[in-house]
Order: sequence, then C-alpha cells, then structure tokens
Amino acid sequence: MLLPESLLQSVLDQLPESAVIVFDHDLRVKLAAGRALPTQPFNWRVAPGERLPEIMPDAYVAAFEAAWQAALTGESHHTDFLFAGQGYRFVISPLLDANGVPASGMIMSRLLDQSEPASNSVVRYRALFDQTNDAVFIFDLVGNPLSWNKRAAEMLGYAYDEFARVSMSDVIPPDEREESRVRFRALMAGEEVPVYERRLRHKDGTYLNTEINLTLVRDDVTGEPICTMSVARDITERKQVETAIRLNEERYRTISEIISDFAYAFRVEPDGTLVQEWMTEESFRRITGWSSAELLREGYQVLYHADDLALLNTNRDEVLAGKQVTDEYRIITRDGRLRWLLVERFPVWDEAEQRVVRFYGAAQDITERKEVELALRRSEERFRQVASVISDGVYDWDMVNNITWHSESYHTMFGVQDDPKDSFFSWYERIHPDDRDTVVESQAEAIRLGAEDWSKEYRMRRLDGVYAIVTDHAVIMRDAAGRPVRLIGAVADITEHKAAEQHALDLAVQTEKVLLMSEFITAISHDFRTPLSIINTSSYLLFNTPRREDSQRHFEKLREQVDRIEQLVDSLLMMARLDGDSSLIFEHLDVNQLVDYTAVSKRSAYQAKQQNLNIDCAPDLPFVQADRQWLIRALTNLLDNAIRYSPVNQSIRMLTYRRETSIVVEIQDNGIGMSDEQLLRIFDPLYRVETHRPMTGGHGLGLTIARKIAERHHGGIEINSALNQGTTVRLWLPVPQPN
Repeated sequence: MLLPESLLQSVLDQLPESAVIVFDHDLRVKLAAGRALPTQPFNWRVAPGERLPEIMPDAYVAAFEAAWQAALTGESHHTDFLFAGQGYRFVISPLLDANGVPASGMIMSRLLDQSEPASNSVVRYRALFDQTNDAVFIFDLVGNPLSWNKRAAEMLGYAYDEFARVSMSDVIPPDEREESRVRFRALMAGEEVPVYERRLRHKDGTYLNTEINLTLVRDDVTGEPICTMSVARDITERKQVETAIRLNEERYRTISEIISDFAYAFRVEPDGTLVQEWMTEESFRRITGWSSAELLREGYQVLYHADDLALLNTNRDEVLAGKQVTDEYRIITRDGRLRWLLVERFPVWDEAEQRVVRFYGAAQDITERKEVELALRRSEERFRQVASVISDGVYDWDMVNNITWHSESYHTMFGVQDDPKDSFFSWYERIHPDDRDTVVESQAEAIRLGAEDWSKEYRMRRLDGVYAIVTDHAVIMRDAAGRPVRLIGAVADITEHKAAEQHALDLAVQTEKVLLMSEFITAISHDFRTPLSIINTSSYLLFNTPRREDSQRHFEKLREQVDRIEQLVDSLLMMARLDGDSSLIFEHLDVNQLVDYTAVSKRSAYQAKQQNLNIDCAPDLPFVQADRQWLIRALTNLLDNAIRYSPVNQSIRMLTYRRETSIVVEIQDNGIGMSDEQLLRIFDPLYRVETHRPMTGGHGLGLTIARKIAERHHGGIEINSALNQGTTVRLWLPVPQPN
C-alpha cells in the first residue's frame, strides 16, 4: 500500500543527512523533503509543480537531464560532483507503480564525507591529502583555509585544528605577498603558473624554503573557479645541499686548476641541452689555443680530431645516463698541432628529477706520455723482431699486470701460449718439480734484494714432454721508486751442451781414476815389495846363519814384516768395506768411554816413546749414535798418528767437548806438523807426510780410513797444522735429534 503524500512528506523530512525530490514525467517537482534539503546545492526550497530545469542552473540541467529522463524509463544513475567547495552524491532512480511501471523519478542527494570512495575531483584531492608527504593547502578565493592535510599543519608548526584560524597572509612573508597576488591573478586569468620557490612563515617566526605547485580548482559542472590548491614541498635540505654543492664547485674548480691541466662544468637542461657553467679558462687556452667562448660559438667539433668525434658523442651519452667516463682523445690546437688529452667526466644525478643535472670534467695533457708510449711500442716491435730470429726463447714479463709475452722460439721449444690468465703459473708448472721451489725462491730473492739481473740453471719441460736443462738469464726493470715492473729474459736449452760437458767430466774422472789407480798400484807395490824383499833376505840369512843369536834377529825381522803386510791387507779390506755396502751397527755410545778405551789400548805405544797422554773429557756429554768397533778404529788411527809423528818425551792431549750440534774428539800433538801443500793431500790413500818412507812409519791409510768412518756417521774430520808446530785433529759427530 502506498503511503499518502502528506505522510510520505513527513517521513522524508526525518531523513537526517539527505534531501529527496520526486518528479513526474514532465520533470515537475511532486515532492521535496529531508532535513538536509536546506544544505543542498541550488537552494531546493521549492513548491510542488515547479520544473527541475527552471530551478537549476543551465550547466546542471545539461549535465543531469539525460539521467532524469532515463529514470522515467526505469534506469538508475548516480554521480558525484563539486559545488561551492563541497562534494555531493546524486542518486537518480525510478519510482514504480503497483504494476512495476515507472510512475515518477526520484533524486536523492547527500553531502559526501572524506571516507567515501568517489571518482570526482573532490575525493581525489582528499585522498591526496591523506597520502602525500607534501603539505597540501586548499584556500577559498579570498585566502581563507578550506582544507589541509596533517603534513601542512606539521610543516608550519600548527596543530591540525589550529590551522583553521590561519590565513594566507599569516604564512606568506610581507615582501613576497605582492608576488603571490600577481600569481593568483595570472591563475584566475587561465594562465599556467610554473612551479616556484617560496618562503613560508613557521609558527615560531622562522622561515623555511618550499617549492610550490599552485593549481586552480574549478567546479566539475560549471567550470567556475571555486578554490585554489597549493602543494608545498619542504626544500630546506635541498637548498642546503645546493649551497654545499656551490661551495664544492668552488673548491673543485680550485683543486682542478692545481691537479688538472684544465677543468669545467656543464649544466644539463631537461631537454638535454648542455650549458657551460664554468671553465678554467687560462689553462684551457694555454693547451688548446682557443677560448671557451670561441668554441661555444664555433662548436666543439673543431677542437677534436675527426676520428674521435664518434667516441666523444658515445661518451657524452654515457655521462648523461649517469656513468662516470674516462677516455683519451686527440685534439687539434688552434695552430694545427695534434695533442692528446685524458678526460674524466663525473655526472651529478638528481634523485628528484631522476636524471643527470650536471657533470664535471677534468682534462690532462698526456701528449708527452703518448709520445713515449709510441716510442716504446716501436722499440718493443724492434725488440720482438730481434727476438724472433734468435734461437733462445725470449720472454717479457709485465709484473704489474702479470702478462707475459713469449717469442716464437719460446713457443716452439716449450709449447707455451700467451694466456694473460695463466702467465706465471704456465712457467711455474713447466719447471721440474724438484727444481721449482729453488728457482722461484731464487728469482724472488733477486727481485726483493733490488738486483739488476737474475740467472738460474734448471730443468724445464719441453713441448715433447722431455725435461731440458736450461739457463735462464733475465734483466729486472724497476720504476723510479725501485719497484719491479718488468722482467725480460732469454732461456737457452743447454741439454746437449750439458751432456757433452758431463761426458768430458766423466772422461776426466775416468782418467783421474786411472792415474790414482796407477799411483795406488805403484805405492802398494812398493809397500808390498819392501817387506817381501826383507823377508827374502832374512830368510836367506836365516838359512845360512849358523849362530843362534843371529838367527833370532833375522827371525824377528821376518815376523815384523809379516805383521806389516797383515796390517796393510787389513787396512785395504777396511777401505773396501767402507766403500762398499757394509752396514754399520748403530747404538747409543758414550764418547768419553771410547776415548778412555782407546788411550788404554795405546798405552804401551806412547810409553815406549816416553810420551805423556793427557785426557780432558767434558762431563755430561750427550750420547752419540755410532758403530762401536768402527769409531774405536777411527780414534785409534788418529792417536797412532799423533804418537808416531811426535818426538820422544813430548805430550799428547785428547779432549772432548760439545760444539753447537756436534760432539768433538780433539787430539793435539807437538810433532813435526805439515805444510799447506801436505794438508791438501793428507787424506789421499797411501800418502805419507815423510818425503822418504821409513819402515817405522805407517802405511798411509790411517787418516783415509778415519775420515771414511766419520763420514759414514754423518760427521767429519778437521785438521789444523803447521811445519814444526804440531798438529790438531778433530773428529766430530752429530748430536742425535729428539725422536
């Protein structure tokens, strides 16, 4: 059941936030109700019977008439629009009769709040208020605030609600108000106002720098101006940065004049146009012969070599893309000379504009360096031409960049390829494993100690896989500070030479062995012949001598010579065993005990010559690892010599002590001594100090055997002597290491 019109009027009048108009097919008002009706646009206090087109402005009639007519055919529409600074939502829908046929249309209008989504400008502006980090102000056309966001109040130091009492004159400095009025008049005249900088007054009286984007807001339907909107960005930090940049530019210009041949700065406009800001003019003119003003007028292409213009343009594009660029260019000076420049460009990127806004450049005249490089290249070409025709393998190691060049001969011999990634290791890997460490250490030491050259003989693997013996001679080149920068050398394959040398050495050794064997046979023949001759004579005399006492004397001679031959044979057997593979039986031995034992065993010998033997053994000596019998034999031979070559009634001294990592047994005598020439041959087999060979002397093998025994114990024998001043002999053995 339809409500009576009067009752419907009463119900609609109770709507708290909306206004309702019901109209018929002639667009005449049938009903107007709602508490919000007085606040709605167009002054909707109308009586029934008035037509909608007559109570609304023409612009609104044009905007809404189609929706009114559509409602009368059964369609619904809604739209949002701005009127007098406020946002409204119109819902236009049909009212149906009992048969479902549109009997009339209805307009429901209400004021929008900020939380409602909409597509019109008011809602967009309000969303902007909530989301932007910039301050947003909306003023009416006389300068009173209509709306603002929290950032606006915070920027100027006001509480959000407090800002309602602030006018434009409160925030604009007095000396800038006229300029603001000029901009406002231009805006009202339909002109576009570019973004501009403006100081705004803070609540505390200070000023902050801002960047303002001023916009005129118009009614969505009528297009009439209704308010202004200003978006303000605090650029205080940016202004500080710009000030710092200016100071830095001044410093940069000063420093550039000192460290560069010339420097400059260009500003980059948004359209890509380059505007020169400054140039170190005097140095630029000195190098190029041009002034910057002349080149700006003529075009910089007259300065650069034609073949470098493409590179120049490419590098300019890279700088404008934000890349720091360093490159070399040729220029033609005003008087026609060619010079080289090393140019560095440094772009300045603006995050706000997302582009390069400026770049700096510094140029150095490197003509002399390029001339030296050219001369060096030509010299290297000649060097490599020479290297290609010699048989030695030539190499050139750039130690700074670790790149090595090899001559063709080097490639042929060793199969090395010039690989920048494997320069040093390619050489190192080809050295024989047993030689690598010593070769590398030798080279490193020469470099470290500042040597001018280095040479080494070692084995290196050839292309065929065989290790060749090579000699490596190199020159070490250094910079002005003494740092090694280059090593140039030549490697010669001396395998055949070494083989020939070894063959000659083997022949010489063989010849020496033959000579020694000849001397040995001669000496041993004499040593055997003499006692045999005595034996033969004594045997004859013994056979033909009737007297007993004479027979006894000849018999003793026979016995003496037989003993001598036995000793000689024993000594020869000892030498053979020491030279052969006979093993020694090592045990922990006290050297002092062995010295005492040897002294006791030779007591009858030194007492027979009325000699004194003094023993002085150091206490607490560590034991040695030695073969007891062989070590006693060595000590006995040494003491025998001291007794034999010391005069009657002389003293002999035996002492022991520790010397660093060795245990020493020292025997001192006051005998006949030896000359330097005799000392050189003292260890030769069968060599005797006497110029004649008395039968009372030794057979010349005692020292030889003693030294062989010491060496088999990893020790040795030292002799100090002078003619008629006695002899000191030291036998030393190593102290065993722990474990």
